[in-house]
Amino acid sequence: MTFNTKKEMVETLSKNKGISKVKAKEIIEDVLLVMEELIMDETHDGLDVHGLFKAEVKEIPDRERRNPKDGTVFIKKAHSSIKFKASSRIKKMIELQ
Repeated sequence: MTFNTKKEMVETLSKNKGISKVKAKEIIEDVLLVMEELIMDETHDGLDVHGLFKAEVKEIPDRERRNPKDGTVFIKKAHSSIKFKASSRIKKMIELQ
């Protein structure tokens, strides 16, 4: 089972649990909002969904980069990025496919 869009998630949840699509959409949006808040919350170490994955915000410092076309050097400014690490259980599932 793969989901490419939130709409597909809503349809699957609605079908599997026998609830309306409106209610399924509310549930999925609430879950995604909570996940977003936990990842961005500085008092936590990100989001750890035991047995599935860990996600956290990682600060990327200023870095020197080079334009491959003309070779000019420029500084890419510091920014934040989300670091995602899949659990060994998920990695094994992917390898079996």
